[in-house]
Amino acid sequence: MTNQLDDDAHESINEGRGLCRVLVIAAILGIIAAVVFIAGCATYTPLTPEQIDATVAAVTNSNAYAEIVAQIRDRETQERVIEAIENEGIPLVIDSAEDAVPFSSLSFTYGGVKGSSCQLVKTARIKNLKADNSDMSYQWEVEGCEELGASSRTSYAGISACLFVKNSAGQWVGGRFDAISTSRLTRSFKNITGEQYRGWRRDELYASKEVLFVIISDDCKWRTNVIRGSK
Repeated sequence: MTNQLDDDAHESINEGRGLCRVLVIAAILGIIAAVVFIAGCATYTPLTPEQIDATVAAVTNSNAYAEIVAQIRDRETQERVIEAIENEGIPLVIDSAEDAVPFSSLSFTYGGVKGSSCQLVKTARIKNLKADNSDMSYQWEVEGCEELGASSRTSYAGISACLFVKNSAGQWVGGRFDAISTSRLTRSFKNITGEQYRGWRRDELYASKEVLFVIISDDCKWRTNVIRGSK
């Protein structure tokens, strides 16, 4: 089945006439999502070197690249595909339609974590951001931090809550302000308003009428979608 999908992906790209782009991407993702169900659990089979070569050959633009990378569930495979495609000179587009604003517009200015290179993981999706000048809450649409590398629902090791506010120049600035886990659906802004943690400015939080929120892994590899809320 995998070989057939491989052939279909190549045929779709080579013909390139009368086929919409989403079908091309679906054919490629058919290779990537080689899923074996064992005892009710999904085990994701890494791609072979030949399948990675076929995937790289099928990726002809950076938009397709971003969609494909976001869908891969096996982390080792994702890193191998990223490396192989970048070796071909195709830049990664890190923005996504699932983000409230383009991820590339966020400036990781505060908090000590430079997360601008994080890749979107579509199996960790958040929603319903509510915030004021003291704290915030959100919900999971698709859980959770484990998809970003956390060891459990309650573990916050290696996971960062990142907030962004609009400064006087109209730029989205911010970064890490606290640790977070899947089970933690609220976060206080005390690190910003009290200690002004790692460069954070409370006046920018107070002045911004809207905030953005995203969860990332501390190694700056993985992230959720970006969500937006009014104060």
